[in-house]
Amino acid sequence: MKTNKTDNEIIAEFMGAINCDIGLWYFDLPEGLRKYFITNNLSYHTSWDWLMPVVEKIGEHVYEEFTDNNGFKDVIVKDRAYPRTFGMMTSEGKYMFRFNRQILFEADTLIQATYEACVDFIKWYNSNPPTK
Repeated sequence: MKTNKTDNEIIAEFMGAINCDIGLWYFDLPEGLRKYFITNNLSYHTSWDWLMPVVEKIGEHVYEEFTDNNGFKDVIVKDRAYPRTFGMMTSEGKYMFRFNRQILFEADTLIQATYEACVDFIKWYNSNPPTK
């Protein structure tokens, strides 16, 4: 039994894919159809078509509500995990990406920085599940 998941497998699971444990993953599609992928063909790390739906899903995450005293009364504040830094470059020419309230990632390519930020967010999310 495989215990160590790759970063692409962690993303696939977050996106709702099911692992068949035989090197295949599938997504349930409308009308009862399924789309299968070989584990090695999960392309979140190389394809914007794969990665941007992940960025969008993460951007829908609402952090736990918290109370902020604005000096007059307590206010309930809702905060989202939107892309806060996207495509800016460091003085060394590295691309930067960060989700709101998460750490900043720098890489040689924008997709690499975005991918690393997505993986980091999902690992954080999995260890901090929202309360119901």
